[in-house]
Amino acid sequence: MGQGVGSSDPPMSDMKHGFPKKRTIFSTVIFLVMTGVAGFCYGVLGRDNLLPSVMMVVQALMISFAKIDEKPLVLFLKVLAINVSMCVLESIVFMNMWAGIFIVFGVVFCGATLLYRDRGMQVYFPFLLCNIYMMVGTPLPITQIGGRLIAMVGGAVLVGLAQFASMKRMKGESKGIANFMKGFELDTKSIRFSFAFRLALGVTLMWFIVRFFDIEYGKWLVISVNSIVMPSIPKAKIKLRKRVLGCVIGVALFFIFHLLIHPIAIWLLILAAASWCSIFFMNIYEVKCVCYSILSLSAIAFSEPTGMGFVIDRPLFVIIGGCVAMLINMFILRRDEDEAEPL
Repeated sequence: MGQGVGSSDPPMSDMKHGFPKKRTIFSTVIFLVMTGVAGFCYGVLGRDNLLPSVMMVVQALMISFAKIDEKPLVLFLKVLAINVSMCVLESIVFMNMWAGIFIVFGVVFCGATLLYRDRGMQVYFPFLLCNIYMMVGTPLPITQIGGRLIAMVGGAVLVGLAQFASMKRMKGESKGIANFMKGFELDTKSIRFSFAFRLALGVTLMWFIVRFFDIEYGKWLVISVNSIVMPSIPKAKIKLRKRVLGCVIGVALFFIFHLLIHPIAIWLLILAAASWCSIFFMNIYEVKCVCYSILSLSAIAFSEPTGMGFVIDRPLFVIIGGCVAMLINMFILRRDEDEAEPL
């Protein structure tokens, strides 16, 4: 859900039986909200809109955490414009691969440019991840995006409500903490430009390869590039190691569960636990990757129970995508956030 690779320890006064009480309550509430959203979207909007809809909740959470100084109505309109634009443009990408090269690059570059912050929580991530789910995970022609547009509007409403609640909490605190969107007055030598260009190039390249060769589960390649191309190259190296480690452990656990556990009720309990842990341990990246691997592989196993080849694809694609991302980080317009101040 975020770009962080470290963890933050809660105050000891908030601990109960070894778990931070507030974070436990928060994780449970968010888990219930996401489960409700997923269930509603699956039943009403269809399976193709499930993951983009869940990302709407993530958008609202990350914007709330980022403490953006923006009026709720204005923020709602901005997010609505971004989400609807992404939805329509990715339908065009679905219909025309060659036009898609320019559209994918433009969407990612503009998204990273407008939403990049000078360090701290990066709110561009859930928007671009939602974009990837729409263009690679479950692409739809423009004639079938009605349900997805409903999800995009609902996501903007969630963001507006989250911002309203956040500003209520921030009363009396210093504001002006972050602007939601930056302008396009870019210095081509700045970290912002370098990062946005590298990310757009990496995502576009991997998307084109997946689309041209029709690679099954290719979204894992694109998502890995989207996750590992970062403004900070040292942090990207750490994140890649943690991502690979978490993926391998998650795949191993899934394989063990698949061999030993058959009753569907127990599987559902495992998936519920993995979902909750991914929220509770949101600041421990490798744990999140373990949980996400179990969840993504389980989703495929339930829908396509005849083969297990996809289990190998998961770590393979994570490693390939991560290595491509690191090559782009190191050799394309390299300008490291840890070595220089943004211009």
